[in-house]
Amino acid sequence: MTADKSPRKDEAGRPDENFEPYELHGKMPWPLMAIAVGLGIWGAATLFDTREDVAAARNERVAESRVATAASTEPGSALFVARCSTCHQPDGMGVRGAIPPLAGSAFVAQGPELVSTILLRGIDGPIRVGNYNFNGHMPSFASVLTDAEIGELSTYVAHRFGKSSETIEAAAVAKLRGEVVDKASFKGGTEIASSTALELGSQPPFVAQTAVSLSPDVSTMIFTGRGEQWACASCHGDLGQGKENVPRLAGLPAEYIVKQIDDFHSGRRQNESMKIVVASLTQEEKRQLGEYYAGLRVPSNAKPELGGDLARGEALALHGDWSRNVPACFSCHGPSGFGVAPEFPALAAQHASYTASQLAAWVGGHRNNSSLDLMGRISRALSDADRRAVADYLASLPPVPAGKPADPQKGRIARMWIHAAGAGLIVAALGALAYESGFIPSRQTAQDTAGHATAGFFQPPTDDQIPNDQFGAAVRRGQAIFMNTSTNASLYVGNGLSCSNCHLGAGRQPFSAPMWAAWVQYPKYRSKNKQINTMEDRVQGCFTFSMNAQHSVKGGPPPHGDDIYRDLESYFFWLATNAPTNKELEGVGFGKVAKTELGYSPERGAQVFAANCAVCHGGDGQGQKDINGRYVFPPLWGASSYNWGAGMARIDTAAAFIKHNMPLSQPGRLTDQDAWDVAAYINSFERPKDARQKGKTIEETRKQYHDGDQIYYGQTVNGVLLGVGTPDPERPVGAVD
Repeated sequence: MTADKSPRKDEAGRPDENFEPYELHGKMPWPLMAIAVGLGIWGAATLFDTREDVAAARNERVAESRVATAASTEPGSALFVARCSTCHQPDGMGVRGAIPPLAGSAFVAQGPELVSTILLRGIDGPIRVGNYNFNGHMPSFASVLTDAEIGELSTYVAHRFGKSSETIEAAAVAKLRGEVVDKASFKGGTEIASSTALELGSQPPFVAQTAVSLSPDVSTMIFTGRGEQWACASCHGDLGQGKENVPRLAGLPAEYIVKQIDDFHSGRRQNESMKIVVASLTQEEKRQLGEYYAGLRVPSNAKPELGGDLARGEALALHGDWSRNVPACFSCHGPSGFGVAPEFPALAAQHASYTASQLAAWVGGHRNNSSLDLMGRISRALSDADRRAVADYLASLPPVPAGKPADPQKGRIARMWIHAAGAGLIVAALGALAYESGFIPSRQTAQDTAGHATAGFFQPPTDDQIPNDQFGAAVRRGQAIFMNTSTNASLYVGNGLSCSNCHLGAGRQPFSAPMWAAWVQYPKYRSKNKQINTMEDRVQGCFTFSMNAQHSVKGGPPPHGDDIYRDLESYFFWLATNAPTNKELEGVGFGKVAKTELGYSPERGAQVFAANCAVCHGGDGQGQKDINGRYVFPPLWGASSYNWGAGMARIDTAAAFIKHNMPLSQPGRLTDQDAWDVAAYINSFERPKDARQKGKTIEETRKQYHDGDQIYYGQTVNGVLLGVGTPDPERPVGAVD
């Protein structure tokens, strides 16, 4: 019996968007068939056993979060941690220059009714809080929170940050919901003030962005179809909201949409329907489509629908599973899942069935348009249950705010490097050939992808084991500082980095200088400053050099005895629970990388960088930010990176880190030679000057602090003397108007 390989049709006669052409290709060997049947029975039993009502699952997750939250047991506190703290931070202080604080906000001080109204409608425009203006991009939570949850959350926020004694019940929220159900997001603080008649201080005016100008052909293609091309809206909805297994396009980065269209056209991404739709599109039409959908703002119509474990999905999205070399989803797709153009799409409010189907396509090798096979390797490391869990969790999130048209120049540079990585370089081509030829396994199970991962190493406790007491509160504060240093210790950070940029997995990952291994070694003698250093001394050095504190608001690191050190050390101490002291644990530091006969070469490193690093860090090495201006991928050189006194400025240190940790999720992918060369390339550019250089010449500083180091400081590379430093900022980094 021969399978019908023609595209499936829906009721209207259009090819089924849910159908992928690979579904009917090839015969399945009988052993795999037997395994598939067995797994199917097991999967059905598991699904039957674990599937539960979505609302009940969400309530259970919130209840568990309440237990784990030391800061408060007040109703709404767990919702705040789960829904608000990623952007507004656990202390409600927001993100400097990007996300407004809740603490001291005139909006919050008005009480829970206004907070509820804002949660229901969202904000998409400028807003002034205190003395500072912010570009407000807050999604509506109307589709993801119940009336009772909005009431609890609003009351908690107003009590904690606005000192309000008022409460709002579910019935009152339901009434508000009915009043605003047909209203769009607030156009900034001015509309909030005018529509509520509340005294909210001077608010900046809203200036409407110029609507995307669509040619008649593109407009026809979106809404009615053109020739053999089906209308985009027939599958993706009139507003790009998508449905079930059809992706949501509204709010996706414009550059990402254009890249996917290109990939459908070239065959890097397979879908018979899309192949027909994109066949005759011009680049200008692709650009218009991308900008049109990027600018749409519609409520979420996605929901958890696969019976996934939402708590497990949340853990994967926020923390990953480093035992399998699976990084957090948000480490690439942005802290709120809002995406980073052009390679990493928004995940928030994407339809669960669609997300799960794409993960499965990567597992089977039927989708391969992810640079460096990042998503292929991550997907194969996840179990089917994990894929369902994370897909359901992402579907439960509020949608991405309306996107901005892509920066053409930045998009051009990023795309140029992505294309070079995918097809242009001999090094990349040979590497890909090795994978496809079987010299390097390209289809791995979760166990195979573990690599050095965490098996066989000291196992620190998990977050759900943080004690629910005052010490636990300090641990959580320390973890928040560690993960988002430039926000939670902003006065002392003079660049765009956080501790977690070098200490991966929240300081847990072996050979990424894990903090559980570092804690048990201090106090110790360090040749860098020829002194016995305490852990506080060591962390102060990180602020001085890696965080470039000389350009911070305070002009230096936190003073000795500051609570920042106390909280960070509480976190490190907790990570090292039951670890033996005064012992070098396996996985300490960044590991070693063997020297090579060829030495290291920035010229060779440029090719390695283009093929393996530029997709995340940008072709110019300046990193990439999310929609709110926060670094998702850190800058590797230039004014916003570490200074010449940082350990990572040493070529041997950087090579070891890269060898054992990069590309993200693929440790060991690069050869020793590649690691040396790309480390040399990264450190052959200028960066902030060594903080110890004050009053000294470059030659004197090199002789005193870098003599014998494998570092380009004080050397001339490509005709430029390195060590002069990038220009001092006109004002301290993080200072706001």
